[in-house]
Parts: sequence; C-alpha cells; structure tokens
Amino acid sequence: MNIKDLADYLLQKQSELLVDRGFLVAVSGIDGSGKGYITEKLITALNEQNINAISINLDAWHKLPTERFNSEDPGTHFYHHAFHFEALFQQLILPLKNQRMINLTTVLTGITGIPQTYHYQFKNVDVIVLEGIFLLKRSLQHFYDFQIWIDCSFETALERAIQRNQEGISLEQIIEDYQKIYFPAQKAHLAIDNPKSSTDMIYINDFMLV
Repeated sequence: MNIKDLADYLLQKQSELLVDRGFLVAVSGIDGSGKGYITEKLITALNEQNINAISINLDAWHKLPTERFNSEDPGTHFYHHAFHFEALFQQLILPLKNQRMINLTTVLTGITGIPQTYHYQFKNVDVIVLEGIFLLKRSLQHFYDFQIWIDCSFETALERAIQRNQEGISLEQIIEDYQKIYFPAQKAHLAIDNPKSSTDMIYINDFMLV
C-alpha cells in the first residue's frame, strides 16, 4: 500500500464515524522506523484532498533528562518515564479531538531538556495525526480512531539514527544509546503492549530513506 492508498483508506474509515469531531490517528513504531517521514507524506496526501489534516509530534512532550534516564535498567525506565502522556492527552489531544480546534500555549522541555514555549493553534481540524514512540501502550489505545504501526528492523532503524543524528553526538554515542536505552525500551514496549496485534494497519518501511 502506498501513501495515497493509506490516505484513501483513512478517509473511508473517517466517513464511517457519524460524529462531528476530529479523526485521531496514531502513527507509531520503534525509534528510527520512519514515523515522521510517513506522517509528513500522509498529511500532504490528505491535504491534497481538501482534508484539514494536521500532525503533532510527541517529542516536545519528553520529560526532563533527569526523569527519563536512569542507569539502572535504562531501557525499561525510559519506556515507563520518557513522556508526559497524561498532560499531552488532557491538555492537547482530547480537547482538539472533541472540539476540532485548540488554542494552547504551553512550556515544554522536549528532547534537549531546555524549556521552550509551544503554541498549538488549530481550527476546523478533520484529521489529527499523532506521531511518536510508545503511542500504542495499552493504556492509550482506546483514544485513537485508527492506529498505524510503521514496521522496521532494528538494524535499519540504527542506520537511520546514525544518518540523521538529531542530537549532534558522536557515532559511538549514538550506537551506545540505542543499544543500551532506546532499543531495550522498544523491546519492553513490544513485550508488554504487543502493539502489532492491536494496530489497524502495519506499514512496512524497512529500507533506507535517501
């Protein structure tokens, strides 16, 4: 299935909901699976059909590094403590979904841990695409109208992480972080939540994006 087909399928599912609210889509997968890339393409395909689709990235809602990182069992700790999920849903996602609009200004620390002011201003929203890791935790799944898992091998994901190097660190540090923290956290997610079993669609993206 290509992105256009995915967009068409989402619109079909949206049309089956006889409610006047936003259609909430979760796009998740392991770190480096290409979630952001697929989300960007999906938003473009939806907008081309005159659908007011917007994307929200989970990264801004990271907890402080002192909260999300721990030297004892770092992977499992990161899985449990990486994000402010409750605040994200209560302050932003659910009001936006229910009212199709939001005007929220909030201070978040994001990946860097440096406080920044974020402005979320949307109106007349048809489709909300929330993109990030761990979105398919069992405790969150009931919020979504549609769930997409971007499937990718850990090997390809690590290659992508090295290529993008969004934190500007050394090659050795990237490999160590992924092997000690991020991939063990993802394996905990797979074992605890089995996200592939609950998803509405598995989108294969196991190749390098160039």
